[in-house]
Amino acid sequence: MTGNSCALSPFRPVEWNPSVVMVWPDEDALARPESSSDGDAGYRRRMSGLRDDVDIRQVTEWVADARRIVASTGAGISTDSVGHAALVEWERAGKLAAIVTQNIDGLHQRAGNSPDTVIEIHGTLYEAECLGCADRTGIQEVLDRVAAGEDDPACRHCAGILKTATISFGQSLHGPTLRRAARAVADCDLMLAVGTSLTVQPAAGWSRSPPSPVPAS
Repeated sequence: MTGNSCALSPFRPVEWNPSVVMVWPDEDALARPESSSDGDAGYRRRMSGLRDDVDIRQVTEWVADARRIVASTGAGISTDSVGHAALVEWERAGKLAAIVTQNIDGLHQRAGNSPDTVIEIHGTLYEAECLGCADRTGIQEVLDRVAAGEDDPACRHCAGILKTATISFGQSLHGPTLRRAARAVADCDLMLAVGTSLTVQPAAGWSRSPPSPVPAS
């Protein structure tokens, strides 16, 4: 792995790390005039949500130099925002390798990111999964079956119980998805934490140490 060993987050940097930058989208800043008591630099800092000890010019240089950016996103970007648009632009420019998101809302795809780029480690609201055979289907198909009169649609393959394909409390994360996310993080040269405090595992640990191998499920 290449990149700066500087973790701009609550965690200590370690040698393996790419640059890890905490970014909190500040939607209220969009309504503020650009002129302010602290000038344009202060306005841009509020727009980005960067911590006071982060130099936005340094971050801009890192983004310009990076070839494989991974964005780790969370609840702070769970509404449509300028952050989503920026990630779409980076993907189209060939700079964004992956989005590893804890969100289940599909907003990255709706904003224009490729489904192949978005790694949803907590699942998605837009699919249903069978608890028996793990087959997945579009959630709309299940809702249509309910609307047609089925009280509790069962899996068409094994008659198992269907639930929204999100990770519920006590449910294990999806092994193949975790392995894909770990590979993306290990291969990146810049990691941006966008709208996440990096306190929920396993995503939190990826900013501090190399992703551990995920056993095959």
